[in-house]
Amino acid sequence: MSKIYSQARQVLIWLEEATEYNSEALDVFSQLETILPDLPARPSDKITDTVALVTPELVMHIKACLPEGSQRQIAHLLSKPWFRRVWIIQEVVMARTAQIFIGSRSLAWSIFINVVERIVLYQLEFMFVGLVRNAQTALPNIVNLMHPGYTEARGPFFRLLCLARNFQSTDPRDKLHALLGISDSDAMSSKSVDYTIPVSNVFIQYTKRELVSSSLAHLSATNYTDDVAQVILPTWVPDWSRPVDRVPFEVVGATFNAGGTTIRRLDSSCDSKLLKIDGKKVSSIGRLGTTRINELEPLLLSTEEGGWGSQSA
Repeated sequence: MSKIYSQARQVLIWLEEATEYNSEALDVFSQLETILPDLPARPSDKITDTVALVTPELVMHIKACLPEGSQRQIAHLLSKPWFRRVWIIQEVVMARTAQIFIGSRSLAWSIFINVVERIVLYQLEFMFVGLVRNAQTALPNIVNLMHPGYTEARGPFFRLLCLARNFQSTDPRDKLHALLGISDSDAMSSKSVDYTIPVSNVFIQYTKRELVSSSLAHLSATNYTDDVAQVILPTWVPDWSRPVDRVPFEVVGATFNAGGTTIRRLDSSCDSKLLKIDGKKVSSIGRLGTTRINELEPLLLSTEEGGWGSQSA
């Protein structure tokens, strides 16, 4: 499918027929492109600097420029199931150009995603999606589609999996299969697509191949929850069918390599829940501090301040 999207002159994204609830939604996005402040010139610009630009006056100006009911139309548009489907990633990432359609009205995908980025960056979700849950979950998914992990040709499969974690699929196996066409992974290929293999075995086999051939980064993607699991897995295997609210260091760009060039050796089998990996004792934890991790993150990931972002073994 990825070849079809990449070789097509243009990809047309049909969302639904026009109704009284959505007929002007795309027009509103066109208006917002001229109303909202531009994105920062550099991706590294701090979000706190941009949020400062969002004043009550700006909010009132935005409301005054938009027709009545436009906020409801945007929320309705973003709550469409299309924005949560994992298979749409190939459509927009591989397309040369794309156009969104509602009935006979259309909008360039580039304009649409630029406006969504600005809504999220300037923390204006309260204006346009409110408490509409499906629209709330769609926003970060849409913004993630601009992440270098997607836009750089043939990105690492693990990074793609993490970025697409909160997208949905009817069959859990498609959380992996839907990304094959845009990845450089040797651990997964079109030949490995077999829907007769149980979901748990697909996740386990992929994780084992990556742990041996790539890195132990996959262990950072495991997720623990008290909810009843859809897929029964060993604790060392990420459940890609579940959404999460955290991202592994490797995805956000932090550099770390505690194992150095050590060749990893592990012992496990598909019918075993035990993973055995060789390791070295480096040191012991002296004491636990009281600072919460979210307060430390900017320092830990800063390359300028000597944080983890600048460290490698």
